[in-house]
Parts: sequence; structure tokens; C-alpha cells
Amino acid sequence: MTRAPGFVLVAILVAGAAFAQAQKVDPRDAAAVETCLKEVRGKNRHPEACVGTVAEPCLGEASGQTTAGSAACYNREHLVWEEMLSGTYERLRKGLAAAQAAKLQSSQKIWLEARKQSCEFYWEFLRGTMASPLAGSCYMRETARRALYLQFFVEHAKK
Repeated sequence: MTRAPGFVLVAILVAGAAFAQAQKVDPRDAAAVETCLKEVRGKNRHPEACVGTVAEPCLGEASGQTTAGSAACYNREHLVWEEMLSGTYERLRKGLAAAQAAKLQSSQKIWLEARKQSCEFYWEFLRGTMASPLAGSCYMRETARRALYLQFFVEHAKK
């Protein structure tokens, strides 16, 4: 009977992963980030200036003023960057030689674990409700940075 809590934890994690996969990117959110990226590139500004394009206005709304609401704001934008990261990773991987693709895959696995450890440390440290929006902000920011990092290689790949 001592294994029951472990099974409950696994069930919660599986249900959480299924919920995250079921979430869809709002096309308006994706368009807002894409518009920002086009604007900053045209002005020779760093694309990281676009991190927060969706979340910041959302946080200013009444629904973004609660702990759950602010976490939801960060999640909305995180979904955009996650989708962008996935597409960019695949485009880059397909254009690389086998050895480079293997290094990219290894790097991505390490980065995913580092992101998880970094962002989930808010839960370890705070152990309270404020950990949720802070972790959400972390996931959004780190995913955006990785998507932009990989985009550099896509844009500068040998033709």
C-alpha cells in the first residue's frame, strides 16, 4: 500500500501532460508575436524584445491580476514560443548533416532538462501559489530564448 502515492503522482503527471498537449495556440497570439518579430528585425533590434508580447498586455487585464490568471497569461505566450521552437528545431534538424543533427538533438535534450530544472525550482524554493506564475514566466522566457537561438542557425545555414 505504500506505492499508492507514487501511482497517484504518476496519474497526476500524465493527466497534466495530456492537458498541456490539448492546449492550442490562439492564432491571434501567434500573429502578435510574429508581427513583433518582423518589426524588431526591420529596426535592427534584438528579437528578445518580443518576449512578453502576449503576456504583458494579458497581465494588465482584470483576469491577469490573480495568481491563476497571471499563470494563464504566461502560458498563452509560452504555447506560441513552444510551437515556434518545435517548428524551428525541425527545420534546422532537417538541414543539418548527420553529425550536426546528432549534436543538435543532444543539445536539445540537455536544454529541455535544464529548462525544467530551472523553472521548477520556483516550486522547490517558494512552495506556494506564487511559484505558479513565476514558473510560467520562466517557461515562457526560456522557451522564447531557445526558439530565437535556433532561429539564428536556420537563418544563417549554408545554402
